[in-house]
Amino acid sequence: MNWNFDEAFSAHHSRLLALTAGKVGDLQVAADVMAAVWAKAWERRSTFDPARGSVGAWLNCIRRSAVVDHYRAKRETLPLAAEPAAPDDDRPDLETAIGKLPEPWAEAVRLIYLEEKTFPEAAKALGLSIGCIHNRTKLGLNRLRRIMAA
Repeated sequence: MNWNFDEAFSAHHSRLLALTAGKVGDLQVAADVMAAVWAKAWERRSTFDPARGSVGAWLNCIRRSAVVDHYRAKRETLPLAAEPAAPDDDRPDLETAIGKLPEPWAEAVRLIYLEEKTFPEAAKALGLSIGCIHNRTKLGLNRLRRIMAA
């Protein structure tokens, strides 16, 4: 261990607490997050390398991760539910509507939703980036909603 816990606490706690309170919006919650930060710092004390940065920077990195963990734990998760299957007679209408999309969007929507490919699989099949497939699918679905509603 190349750092002293008590000295680090005295030197950095107030600043890190203020930064955390700014992120979580509540001083008590920030204090709870900082308790987790100090516990994690103690657990990982042997991983601190002064050649890679200061103790303050190392602690701030742990603090940022703890804030993210706080929000992840707070996030409400919804149970996965099976989507009801579309009636068979809707499929021709869907395919007709997809046919009205610009071809790049139609390709992406077909691969993702009709052929049930993953985004990486669709990207590989079309020779595009995953982000491009996401964008084309999003644009295609937005237009498809308007087509189906008309």
